[in-house]
Amino acid sequence: ENWGSSGDDDTTWDETSTEQSATDTLNRYTDLINAAQDQISYLDDSVQYAEYDLNNYDEAYGVSFSCSFDLYDRDALYTDTMNPTGLEDAEATELKAQATIVFAEIDQLDTLCKDLHKYVAAQEYKTDLEKGKALVASIYSAIDTYYAAHDIILDKTEVLYDKYNTWVVDPSDPISVSIDNMNKDLDQAELILDLVEDAYVNENYTRGAELQGLYDVMSTQVASHTGANMPAVDSYYTYNLETFYDDLELNFLPNAMVAQKAITAGNADDLYTAYSNVLDYYNFMIDDYNYFLDATGY
Repeated sequence: ENWGSSGDDDTTWDETSTEQSATDTLNRYTDLINAAQDQISYLDDSVQYAEYDLNNYDEAYGVSFSCSFDLYDRDALYTDTMNPTGLEDAEATELKAQATIVFAEIDQLDTLCKDLHKYVAAQEYKTDLEKGKALVASIYSAIDTYYAAHDIILDKTEVLYDKYNTWVVDPSDPISVSIDNMNKDLDQAELILDLVEDAYVNENYTRGAELQGLYDVMSTQVASHTGANMPAVDSYYTYNLETFYDDLELNFLPNAMVAQKAITAGNADDLYTAYSNVLDYYNFMIDDYNYFLDATGY
């Protein structure tokens, strides 16, 4: 499975060019989702602080919020996702329509972020706290709407990756084996993320044992891909590979365990924090994976 930018821009026509073109297009949709997720995660964290200040207003401290929402390379992402290649017409039309919704939600969040920034900068909270609370509620609502669109386009691209990406691991090539290992680890990480998301979104506190089982499987699997078992890639590429596993072992898995404990205890606050962290580090792992692909030329 391909999780993002392949680093291979060669679209010379040959028997694999359609596959290359299709997966390159799908990579652009993945880039869009990853870039948006990074910004929305930062926005969500910042809004929580503003919400606390508004709900516990103290004239001596006021309210803090600064909007830094900025979708990196938005115009290029828009151009790429609105001009898909290598897909069937119906597939391209469906993805473009869903990307249009995603961009509309991103732009709405950008506007709301700036509105809250202006509200705080003008110190309107001194005379109208309810306006600030309404803006915060609007941002949370828009984030939920974005994630609904996010999940739909992610599901569609994953189905198409399975169709168009026919990459096969070369056991004699340490780089190829490393990519295969990371693919397997991302597959397992996605199962964990989906379970934690279900527990958080649906307030489902019945899956603690299931999450523990996924955690145990992943821990064993990661051990078989790291340390003395890590493929002997050239030292030039080691940094990207190690960064992936640092994010996985030092951040993703520990937060997955926090989520497991929160689900078992029925602790909604801890589950929210754990879910946010699991989601963030899952996306960091995808970024690490993409950097490895770019560095190695795959």
